[in-house]
Amino acid sequence: MLSQTSEYRAWYFARKRCHDEADDKFHRYGGRGVFMCRRWRESFTAFLQDMGEQPKGTLLGRLDKSRGYEPGNCRWMTKSASMRLSATSIALTIDGAAVPLPDAAEGAGLLPRRVQWRLKHGWPLGEALSLPVGKGTRHSATAAKGSGRFTGAIDK
Repeated sequence: MLSQTSEYRAWYFARKRCHDEADDKFHRYGGRGVFMCRRWRESFTAFLQDMGEQPKGTLLGRLDKSRGYEPGNCRWMTKSASMRLSATSIALTIDGAAVPLPDAAEGAGLLPRRVQWRLKHGWPLGEALSLPVGKGTRHSATAAKGSGRFTGAIDK
């Protein structure tokens, strides 16, 4: 049954958040002018023909977040790849270069959501990216010395 496939669910929920004003995510998609092209909106089969099968560990992503769900702008991608393209992603300035938060977190051996949580709760960038998980707190002696290997600023 097609409605139970991961491809169908990706298509269904993308269409819903773009075209159903009652959807709780509509304000971030259809409400901002992000829609699904008519060909895909009217036919799951057309969507599947254009996109192909969904590889394991991927989701439906848009390459250009200002454009809608349409051929040429969509692909199956990992969550981290989608986050790098996200309109709400945070760029960190590290050593004068803009670095997407997921890349900086990965380089530090941390999950992006952990680094984002730390920054949201006022942690200095160096500490947010350098303190290992479960090894003291931001107020530990190591952190107080400012031993973090990353320095920089947060760009939004």
